[in-house]
Amino acid sequence: MINVAIVAVNEANRLLLETIAQSDPEFSYIGCFSNEQETIEMIGLQQVNVVLIDIDVIESVGLESIERIKAESEEVKFMVCSRYKSNENSLEAIKAGADAYFVLENSKAYQFIDAIKDLHAGERPISSSIVKNIWEYLHDQTADQNVKVVDFQLSKRQIQIMELLHEGLNYREMSKLLFISVYTLKWHVHNIYQKLNVSNRTEAINVYFKRNK
Repeated sequence: MINVAIVAVNEANRLLLETIAQSDPEFSYIGCFSNEQETIEMIGLQQVNVVLIDIDVIESVGLESIERIKAESEEVKFMVCSRYKSNENSLEAIKAGADAYFVLENSKAYQFIDAIKDLHAGERPISSSIVKNIWEYLHDQTADQNVKVVDFQLSKRQIQIMELLHEGLNYREMSKLLFISVYTLKWHVHNIYQKLNVSNRTEAINVYFKRNK
């Protein structure tokens, strides 16, 4: 069971996150909190595994709130959630300590649910629309040192899928091996293609394994 809590100040966003937190039998919804102090107290009293933080909380309270909450709860995983992909705080939230970042725009409920499960399992799911910002940041950080960046920011699950794609398995075979649905698998593959800037399996294999051999 994954104990899920929410930190939100926007009513519409709160209702949306609550719907997700109560929509899967593997989730136990702890409650919604509106500020940093309430969240820290809640984590201290409850066995919380994942906290979903609405991006509006960060914009109103400040990015440092993530750092303070994380300092009080090192074992808890934090996923920042944004309704729209174009948000200037996305990269800053990750740098401040968020374990994952999920964009609700153009995403399906099952994708959000799978991302929460992946986060709890130890992965760091980040919506593909945010990856470009991360890539540009990493490039800027290493440019002066003349370091060639070859990390495509694939999650552990996505690396597993790349290995299986390279072995020639079809979607049905891969989904059985990974214990996920074909729909979830296709979502991961779609995100992989976006991260690698390719449009098919062959291009993905050529780009990824050429750079990481």
